Amino acid sequence: MVEIDLDLSQAEIHNAKEFIGVVIDKNRRPSRSVVSPLPQARRSDVPSPKLSEATKFYLKKMRDRKRGKSILTNTQGTLHILMAVAGDVPISQIGYKVIEEFFNHLRWWPRRANSRVDLRGLTPRQKLDVGIAEGQEVPVAEGTRRSHLAVLNAFFEMFLKVGEVPSNPMEIFKAENPSTKAKKTRFPLDPATLAKIFNPDTFEPWARKFPHRWWIPSIALHTGARVEEIAQLRAADIGMDQGVMCFFFKPLGEDAEHTVVGMREKSFKNDSSSRVVPVAQALLDAGLMQYVEEVRQAGLLRLFPQLKAGTCRKTGELNGAGYSVGHVMQFAAYLRKTTGLKSGIGSHAFRHTLVTALRTAGQSKDVVASITGHSEGEYEGDDAREGKYRNLDRYTACESSESLRPKQVQALASFKPGVVLPIYSPGQFDHRLGPNAKKYP
Repeated sequence: MVEIDLDLSQAEIHNAKEFIGVVIDKNRRPSRSVVSPLPQARRSDVPSPKLSEATKFYLKKMRDRKRGKSILTNTQGTLHILMAVAGDVPISQIGYKVIEEFFNHLRWWPRRANSRVDLRGLTPRQKLDVGIAEGQEVPVAEGTRRSHLAVLNAFFEMFLKVGEVPSNPMEIFKAENPSTKAKKTRFPLDPATLAKIFNPDTFEPWARKFPHRWWIPSIALHTGARVEEIAQLRAADIGMDQGVMCFFFKPLGEDAEHTVVGMREKSFKNDSSSRVVPVAQALLDAGLMQYVEEVRQAGLLRLFPQLKAGTCRKTGELNGAGYSVGHVMQFAAYLRKTTGLKSGIGSHAFRHTLVTALRTAGQSKDVVASITGHSEGEYEGDDAREGKYRNLDRYTACESSESLRPKQVQALASFKPGVVLPIYSPGQFDHRLGPNAKKYP
């Protein structure tokens, strides 16, 4: 019998469990195959990786999974702040008290810590000390807190699965981390609202200024794609598959033909985002392929060359912001000033509109997910009236394109939003595609 004083630190209890586990493993009779009831413990003579090593490994895994640069930047920022608070300790020694300290110190993290010249070359702890010395307390918004919680939870969950930590120190914080994204954008748009957005008297004069204004809202409505997925489209991303014209929401790999200096690598939210989606008949009728052909004839790669990828003002290097930022701001201003719609409605509302309509029409979750590329947990509940569907990621690439493509075409044909898209005039954007136009790679 072994007695353990429970008035120990988490690290001491963990070390005791490791020691007991090793003793049991070494003294178990070979004929007995009963597994020890103790948690599977790592060998006491093999330390868990330090936080710096674990961070480097975790970010590499995220890059291997083609996670977007903004997600990588946010993750790295959170883990750097954790390093500032905890120090470069073995991750098995980070308990819930350290996480509490993380949030207590978060308000002192310097503003624009990654872009300030005077902070370059400093360790995370040194940056935090500068923030404390400056005394400029920054209130932590609830959305920021939830973002940090999500990053830390995913980080420790991965290392828990491989046995590098005894438990997830974020477990105690999960109750305060509900999915509370602004519900004002978590509903489908009704026909009256769509009519306001696509009112020819207001939409067409606004949209004629740039190709992305003209096409992104229409594509978003009829694909349910995320705005960044559309903003980064290239002419090579539209082509035939199984006799159907499709959008290829996929990385282009290392094909140099579709890459130029300064062009941002395509990024997607998660693995399920990589997909092929038929071009809806409404988009074909509106003249989308005419515009795509004009982009190709102009020798351009990207469909919307007036959209610029985010760059650091000081260095000119690409940062975490994608190609969609400019359009998001312009579209929000259009909705607010021209249509009178309340703040909070944006391109993502088209996604909820399509999902709700397809599910209400009886389309299977698998087919809907193959069109929208949903990830687990993006929706909660299963209420068609609110447009929220959980686990729309059940679709896998196991189904052949031969059998899937007709199902997608049929599903998209069932979508009747009640608005007529503006018809594209050939050459309408020649002044934006020509050699003298201001364009970005």
